[in-house]
Amino acid sequence: MKIAKFLNKVLLLTGGMAVAVNSMAGITTRIDLGVDNTQGIHFGGMSSSGEILALTTHLPILPGNNNGKTHIYVQNKLTGERKRVTVSTDGALANSHSSYPSLSSDGRYVVFNSDADNLVSDDTNGLRDIFIHDVETKETIRIPPPFQPADLADVLLHSVPSYTISGNGRYIVYDTPHLGYRNIDGRITNEVYLYDRVEGETTRVSTPIDQASESTFSNRPSISNDGRYIVFSGDSRYLKSENYRGAVLSAFIYDQNSGKTTAITENVNTYQKIGFPTGAATISGDGRHIAFTSRLSGDNQNNVYVLDRDTDAVSKISVSSTGEQTNSHVTSDPQLLKFSDNGRFVAYWSLATNLVSDDTNGVRDIFVRDIVLEETTRVSVASDGTQGNNESTLYALSDDGRYIFFGSFANNLVPDDKTSTADYFIHDRGPITATLSITASIDAQPTLTEPGPPLPDSGSPATWKYTVKNHGSEPAMNVRVFAKALQPVTDQKFTFLCGLGEIAGGASVSCNSESLVVNGNFKAIISTQGFDKNGGRIKAGAAAYYIGGFDAVTFSLELDVLLNGADNDNIAPGDVLTVGETVNFIYNVTNTGTVALTNVRVFDRTRTGNGFWRRACVFASVAAGETVRCTREMPAESGNIQRQVSVQSSYLSNVIKDGEFSYYTGQ
Repeated sequence: MKIAKFLNKVLLLTGGMAVAVNSMAGITTRIDLGVDNTQGIHFGGMSSSGEILALTTHLPILPGNNNGKTHIYVQNKLTGERKRVTVSTDGALANSHSSYPSLSSDGRYVVFNSDADNLVSDDTNGLRDIFIHDVETKETIRIPPPFQPADLADVLLHSVPSYTISGNGRYIVYDTPHLGYRNIDGRITNEVYLYDRVEGETTRVSTPIDQASESTFSNRPSISNDGRYIVFSGDSRYLKSENYRGAVLSAFIYDQNSGKTTAITENVNTYQKIGFPTGAATISGDGRHIAFTSRLSGDNQNNVYVLDRDTDAVSKISVSSTGEQTNSHVTSDPQLLKFSDNGRFVAYWSLATNLVSDDTNGVRDIFVRDIVLEETTRVSVASDGTQGNNESTLYALSDDGRYIFFGSFANNLVPDDKTSTADYFIHDRGPITATLSITASIDAQPTLTEPGPPLPDSGSPATWKYTVKNHGSEPAMNVRVFAKALQPVTDQKFTFLCGLGEIAGGASVSCNSESLVVNGNFKAIISTQGFDKNGGRIKAGAAAYYIGGFDAVTFSLELDVLLNGADNDNIAPGDVLTVGETVNFIYNVTNTGTVALTNVRVFDRTRTGNGFWRRACVFASVAAGETVRCTREMPAESGNIQRQVSVQSSYLSNVIKDGEFSYYTGQ
């Protein structure tokens, strides 16, 4: 029973990733800056492999002129080689302070902010700017402010902007105030922008849904490795006004492919679990998992949670290995929540004393949560497990979850630490045993999400591609791929498809197979199996979907609004009602298509007053031909009232909606 329960948990939280426990205690090493016994560090960063470190310090850690300013350097952890980042393309040293480096996965591109005015030509705004330095070519460019004239805009200046670079090094997402945008209260607030380094283009991410407000009070963005998904905090009144529940900050996700912004709670199942996250959020490198802070039902304070966007599973992270809830504060800054690439490991800081045993130091420590094994480990410790005697700050977590880069004022994490200021440390948790995940596509279209891609020609040949990734740092051996159809026909057993042999740590390997498209909603289970270096069996599984004969599929919704039981057919000015009497609205929604629709949402608003959309009701699923209804009651208002109602859903990439107006006159 324990084995079955464990495997079910693995499938729920990781899409079928199987794991083994690593028993190594971990080794903590100090990064010696080589300047007497004084360190004087600020903030840091790390490449995805943990090999390249970004260091920020005012100390002269390279020969030559260091001018006493705070500079950023990159260091190869293995060779010790250092390079200065805060220089112009022609090598001129930044003439003012720089900080907060963000690295691409390979460590080639470093984004940072600086008050220097000599890193690029014509920097005359006298303000703090964001720069990108290419370590290989030594080119430094400034990210252009998102409006003109650039140097007259009061932007990127008064406080440190939030920004991060995508793993592939192409995109930089950041927040900044914009003088030209104001919310409905007339305030200037931050907005989120995306800079494409290759195209040299800037795109506004936080676009308001209602033009009554130009500003959305958005900030603290994070981005997936490929740059497709951006998660940020924003005001739901302006970004997704149908979710309005007062002036509430919530977490949103922007899909660069579709250009759409949705609340992370847009799915009805997710909304029922977590409501509106009150804190900021960050996204995993693979774009599948979102970590956020919030105080949910039963919480005594803010906690860290992770949402799996594929399964809607929500995991509480800030708990002990036995499930005990944290007894003190956790980080609320998304830049201090760190993911492994596949979302299995989450690192964060907390003042709690009950997340691990013998936590008696009374200071901020760093913890790593293994979502699959439900284990919490403190990593801001010495190699023998001694707890730090002072505060620690998290900087980075490697993609495989093995290395944690942090700063600490503790002087007992390594022998002979005589510094009186903060030091840089690396904690090595040891090799991460091989873990597998599998995805599939058919004719180059992803199949992970139901109902899958449309394939119009039933009976025609199609090419499946199966990709298996090893998320550990150790190799996976003798890896094979299997599949079993579940509908519309059911196979009796799994069929062997291909052998992938050995997959190195962090690597992905693919294979193909051919099949004929079947008519209807197709579903199969794809599976991969192999062995870790110790001979332990590892496996993973996922569902795959497509729709065969898609030409025969139709999808549409019809909305009918009744006011006090009558349909006034969008005719103004409507019935005369007494101000204050109860008005009853009935919203009938009919699925007039041929397929079931999920996450069907009804929104309404009064086109007078603030005019904000509000979510009236949500239906998890509406079958073809089915009619569902919900009701709204409210007191009649004075004057000529126009009530607007909308129903929305989606099928594949198709947005489905219908709307209607209803009128009455309040006297």
